[in-house]
Amino acid sequence: MEKASVLVRGFFSTSRGKTAHGLIRHGKKYRIVEVVDETLEGKDAGEVMDGKWLGIPIVADFSKDVGTLIIGVAPPGGRLPKEWRKDVIDAIKNRMNIVSGLHDFLSDDPEFSELAKRYNVKLWDVRKPPKNLSIAKGFKSEKPVVLVLGTDSSVGKRTTALELVKSAEKNRINAGFIATGQTGIMIGADAGIAVDAVPSDFVSGVVEKMVMDVSKNKEIVFVEGQGAVSHPAYGPVALGILYGAKPDYVIMVHDPA
Repeated sequence: MEKASVLVRGFFSTSRGKTAHGLIRHGKKYRIVEVVDETLEGKDAGEVMDGKWLGIPIVADFSKDVGTLIIGVAPPGGRLPKEWRKDVIDAIKNRMNIVSGLHDFLSDDPEFSELAKRYNVKLWDVRKPPKNLSIAKGFKSEKPVVLVLGTDSSVGKRTTALELVKSAEKNRINAGFIATGQTGIMIGADAGIAVDAVPSDFVSGVVEKMVMDVSKNKEIVFVEGQGAVSHPAYGPVALGILYGAKPDYVIMVHDPA
């Protein structure tokens, strides 16, 4: 796996740091070697998350020998904090690739884009939707499909889905994972599109296609939900996933606190 630093200034111990948490717990694509959050400098990431030492230091600034910087927060609206522009610029000048799951596409920023070309680094905007989108056609997988929904945002839908995949694999069941958010894609899914960046007419279509594609080579497919059906802001996205996945089973995640 590629070594990466994850940028979470001031948010690692909050629910806004869930991208960083997910990458540390379940990452298959990147190996997180440090967390950048000066408010927790000197602590261990695992101890902050779960009270278990992982050997991942929390530092005030990223190391120069790490090849990738991942923006590890999920702020409301998905905007890049203004004070973090310097971090991104410094990382590019240090010839680090940048991975971002924000709605602010770094590759569309003239300054970032020009610097990336000059220093020959990649800007991966995980939330950028694919081209050639299509509407749902009503296909239904012959394999069992499990959709993990929730009663709110940030209650553990992705974590639950990934733990179910892990459990299935331990029992020698060939399970697939479909990511519908940026963190799941960064972690390393069998298929993934950040559906909240897809025009609403096509959300169910892209989910349907991912389910049909992944189920060809899997015994069971777990689909990550987003938001909540009853959420005033994110409800339409959750419904689009429900329509596209056509699940055989739904697991509802709720935070009793």
